[in-house]
Amino acid sequence: MALAHPNVYLEWCGSFTSPDSLVGTLERVGVDRVVFGSDAIAHDIYWELGRLLSQDLPDERLVPILGANMREILSRRS
Repeated sequence: MALAHPNVYLEWCGSFTSPDSLVGTLERVGVDRVVFGSDAIAHDIYWELGRLLSQDLPDERLVPILGANMREILSRRS
């Protein structure tokens, strides 16, 4: 769906439920289409953040996911 629709973003919460890797997802949809999500009530935010930060990604690919993408989305609100 994200590939077909430019206004669809993905988040990484619950990554343990998917066989797809984050790196593979980023290669397909791009770093600008993923936002960090923790589902803090149901999942441990530290585990979710640790899972993201343990990926073999340089900081410049993590920064958009950790906040810049969401700031961009929110800036479009009227």
